[in-house]
Amino acid sequence: MKLSIIIPQYKEDEKTIRQLLNSIALQKQIDFKELEVIIVNDHSDYPPPESIIKDYEFKIRIYRLRKNSGVGIARQYGTEKAKGEYLFYLDADDVLISCIALRTIMNYKGDADIIRARFFNENANKTDNGWTWVHSKFYKRKFLKAKGLKFPKELRVNEDAYFNMLAGGLADKIEDSDELVTFWAKNTKSTTRENASRFVVQGFDDFLKGKQLGFRVIKEKGKTELLMANLIDLFVYCYYYFQEIEFYNGNEEVKAKQRKYEKMLAEIIKEFWEEFRTFTETDFDIKLSEVYMSFKDYVNYRLHETFDEYRQRIFEIEV
Repeated sequence: MKLSIIIPQYKEDEKTIRQLLNSIALQKQIDFKELEVIIVNDHSDYPPPESIIKDYEFKIRIYRLRKNSGVGIARQYGTEKAKGEYLFYLDADDVLISCIALRTIMNYKGDADIIRARFFNENANKTDNGWTWVHSKFYKRKFLKAKGLKFPKELRVNEDAYFNMLAGGLADKIEDSDELVTFWAKNTKSTTRENASRFVVQGFDDFLKGKQLGFRVIKEKGKTELLMANLIDLFVYCYYYFQEIEFYNGNEEVKAKQRKYEKMLAEIIKEFWEEFRTFTETDFDIKLSEVYMSFKDYVNYRLHETFDEYRQRIFEIEV
């Protein structure tokens, strides 16, 4: 079997699920016998009806988790049930963007660990192929198993950033495709998808926790350059994140969250201090310029302190 499509599902109703399944059914130039769809219901009140299994030409399997565990656990459950050579993760409210979206992967004869295609991000109103998300990426199942890559049970959100940091860093062969595969729908109920600034203020815990867990794995595997690149990236990104306007205009509860996040960052720096202390001022200057260009339209921030002030403040936090 060539491809397993894994779909975690929680609040999405039958109509929404069928929109996605219909977009798969409309695919051309593929053999549906080489494709399976795995729907993992995350113990919600909207379980997909068993009747949909008979309504499509491709094989559909439906599983229901015993308790609500989050999208990462649901994806991992589907991963362990999958039989395809490649795995493809979709959200239940996504759709494939055209009738030839799966043509490339279904006819692929190469041996890449990951094939990174493109998706349309409705929230940002642009196409993307960024590593932050699993969207429009095809992962070789044997590669994930060989590297022991899993969605972590510790994270309720931002699990895909953790997963891709490791997958992209540990893959021996990655191929990019210009194929536009997925329409990633805007979701007003999703903090991470609807409002990046709000996510920074309300749900940054798992982002930092995921980075720390990922750094540990990277270090264990002896990938020093990968660890260094991700470590400086996190520290500089957090400089901008912590200048989020809502932190400074917020109430004491919001300010307490910022203090919590800053302490979590300080703990990460302390744990990986031997690597962090080797960065030069030039390293920081280059990264600051690079992040600014990609960040200025992303989060609602205003610089309240210099980078040196921020760095000194983080270093002085007791952990």
